[in-house]
Amino acid sequence: MESKAPTRKQSRAKRWLVAASLLGAIFLGLYLALRFPQVQALYNVAEYKVITQWEDWFGYREPDPSRVGSFEGTVQDTEGQPLPGATVLVATGRGVTYAASTDIQGHYRIDEVPEGTYVPIAARWGYDERTSKPVKIKSGRHRPGVDFAMPRAPALSIATDDSLQIGEPERAWTSFPESAYATRREFSFENDGYIITGCLVYEPVEMQGPFPTLVMLYPGPAINWEGASIPFVAQGYVVMAIGPLEERGRDVEGHVRDALKAVAFLKEGRLSEQAEPTRMGVLGGSFSSLILFRVLRHSDDFAAAVSVGGVSDVFLSLHDTYYQEGYQLQPPFDQILMSLGRPHRHPENYLPNSAVFYAADLPPLCLIHGVQDITVLADQSIRLADQLEALGKPCELHLYSGTAHYPGVEDPTPETADMFEKILGFFDRYLKTDKST
Repeated sequence: MESKAPTRKQSRAKRWLVAASLLGAIFLGLYLALRFPQVQALYNVAEYKVITQWEDWFGYREPDPSRVGSFEGTVQDTEGQPLPGATVLVATGRGVTYAASTDIQGHYRIDEVPEGTYVPIAARWGYDERTSKPVKIKSGRHRPGVDFAMPRAPALSIATDDSLQIGEPERAWTSFPESAYATRREFSFENDGYIITGCLVYEPVEMQGPFPTLVMLYPGPAINWEGASIPFVAQGYVVMAIGPLEERGRDVEGHVRDALKAVAFLKEGRLSEQAEPTRMGVLGGSFSSLILFRVLRHSDDFAAAVSVGGVSDVFLSLHDTYYQEGYQLQPPFDQILMSLGRPHRHPENYLPNSAVFYAADLPPLCLIHGVQDITVLADQSIRLADQLEALGKPCELHLYSGTAHYPGVEDPTPETADMFEKILGFFDRYLKTDKST
């Protein structure tokens, strides 16, 4: 018997049945996430996928720009004193942000917010972020009294111990940008119950220190980036290189603690007698740019910082997935972003990883980005550079039209060599008071 193709009415009914099932899954997941916080990230990933599928099927209605409202309030510390210079923001589910800074009285006001329900969040360097209760914005209406009391962020306690293990010195070599050698030692240590392995410290060969020091926070195993470390050593730097511990996964704050403990060993002189920790710079890129900017919030040891293909605004990352044609998040950023939840409900998962909102307190920055980067779009570095310029903060932005996400030192191009020269010159200006070194 010949089967009949489903009618339009049957297809529509089936689609609505699937949609209802998806909605049921969302509510069940929300119930479990509220009862069991450990499943929150898994729920967020599932919700992201469900909503994306829903919008593919039924479309997405952009907010009506004529239907907007506003709200205002104050930001104080826990002793009732106003906090000027704090940022307050809300974000849509697609990452569009509406923000304002507090004045000297700690007052702020945010206008032109589309209708909807949002969780506002307040942030300031040196303080813990705080959210308020959800605020419902109605067209033509103003909501006063959205206030915040922010506690000071507790100092991150980093203590060294006897777990440090340092290997024997070895000779390391690179051909980029020209033939150069360095003395390399591998080291490991324990932190938070993990053994942090694969860390490396490089010292110049046949030069007398002490030398300014660079902390390289690589997005992968440090040994894989040796060709990027040795060129700086050959120019008179001690380099400490560390990559994220695989077992920690996407725990950015855990990676930060690991990096800061390694820095603590360095400052005590236990990694290199040639290093001068009073002259330190730090570099991160790609995923490790998230670690870089969080390290800067916890430590004032660094006189200068470099971000290569870095993330400065996680709200913008989400925004670009919807509004940049052809852009699709690449691993590991896709899973990271999906696990954060929707920004109109969970801005606390976005703001701490968005350095652009803390730009006023960052050290001098050099931002390097490839225009062809499809993993982290160049607008991330452009956005941060624009904010730093508006604040009058020292910043260099270098965009490379022929470079994608990772500049390769194994098969270097003229742009790769120029990147190295730009980064070296930047660090020299801020770290080398004695040019003979």
